[in-house]
Amino acid sequence: MIPEHPDIRAALRSGYPLHARYSLCPRCGYDIGQRSFLVEGEYICCPCFTEWVTDYLNTNPEELAEALLVPVRYEG
Repeated sequence: MIPEHPDIRAALRSGYPLHARYSLCPRCGYDIGQRSFLVEGEYICCPCFTEWVTDYLNTNPEELAEALLVPVRYEG
């Protein structure tokens, strides 16, 4: 299977390409406001992004530390 371009996937999912500004958050349905965050192919509002980051931190702390350039030490 050939992966789809992100713009095509976003347009098929929402009717808009990735660069389009959405007025409502697709996760919570509230107004996105001036800032939006591209997560998993959708622009979401700040509270939903905060919730996503918190969940990511709880489930993948090593990956998040690596993304933030925070060293991780493992004790044997």
